[in-house]
Amino acid sequence: MDGDTDREPLSVEALHAVLTAALERQRGQRRAALDAMTARLLARELERDGYCLARIPSTA
Repeated sequence: MDGDTDREPLSVEALHAVLTAALERQRGQRRAALDAMTARLLARELERDGYCLARIPSTA
């Protein structure tokens, strides 16, 4: 593989840990994107119904 023979192959456990961490990170990113999209849609619906979002206190 590209002449890089100095590295030891990963054990099954190490490979599992690396792939699990990458999957969890990806899930977190997708969840954050979904939460942001949901917030934008909710804000749009509230504004359409006449609510002023500047007057709604933040829970963050």
